[in-house]
Amino acid sequence: MLFLRNHQAIKLAANDYFRHKLTTRDGRLPVQREMAAGGCAGFCQIVVTTPMELLKIQLQDAGRVAASLRAAGRAAEIPKVSAWGITQELLRTKGLLGLYKGTGATMLRDVSFSMCYFPLFANLNAMGPKKTPGSTESVFWWSFLSGCMAGSISAAFVNPADVVKTRLQVKINCCNRAICIGNNSFRFFPRRCKRAPRRRRTLASPTPSARSCATRVPPPSSRARSAG
Repeated sequence: MLFLRNHQAIKLAANDYFRHKLTTRDGRLPVQREMAAGGCAGFCQIVVTTPMELLKIQLQDAGRVAASLRAAGRAAEIPKVSAWGITQELLRTKGLLGLYKGTGATMLRDVSFSMCYFPLFANLNAMGPKKTPGSTESVFWWSFLSGCMAGSISAAFVNPADVVKTRLQVKINCCNRAICIGNNSFRFFPRRCKRAPRRRRTLASPTPSARSCATRVPPPSSRARSAG
């Protein structure tokens, strides 16, 4: 919630600032400048959005793994994972840049979303009924519907970029486990995934087929005694 409030505040404040700066001298704001203002606001918000998305995916992935362990009857092995603990481990093992993995895909999503959302909302909101005859402020229900329509269209537009961002961050975090599943044993935030070594078969541990053959074929000494 803390990250969500911060990134929304940054995005809205930056959009208002850039809209004011990009307004022409005659008071007009063309659509191209509206899109530029929205894109600059989206660019500013990735300072907070990228770490927020990374921590969110970490926590969601930890919940998925915990559910798998509960289903396997290994609830005692579920580690305690928190956003603050994940942040500390990332800073300790990968530094500050570790919180900004997947920035390019996050930028593609957020900048594109803001470029589409803010101009679309402003123009839809301007077409609705006003509170008073001489006012430029639309009624609440029309502003609400305009926000819903603009958000839905923008989200559908940037959904491919969001999928790419999530896949990249999941791929980055695939080794960040603190549990053991099946034959794969992991440490918490290791530098490399350490897979459990395979058991090597030796003469002392024959294969199942060899053991079955040994039960069917008698040893040479017993065959010699039976022949004598």
